[in-house]
Amino acid sequence: MIVKNKYIISNNLVGLRIDKALTILDNNCSRVYYSNLIKNNFVLVNGKSVSPSYKVQLSDEIIIYQ
Repeated sequence: MIVKNKYIISNNLVGLRIDKALTILDNNCSRVYYSNLIKNNFVLVNGKSVSPSYKVQLSDEIIIYQ
């Protein structure tokens, strides 16, 4: 898989669902789009798969694959 984007979570996003946080970081895509990517393991947090309801934490590393 090829890395599409990589993000590090900052203070203003802490506690949000990962699908919501990703729509804030990239407002070109919908929450449903990111939710589907997460469910299909195209999004990893600190190297691990998570659910769309995962609450992001400070300095989480999010990698989106295509």
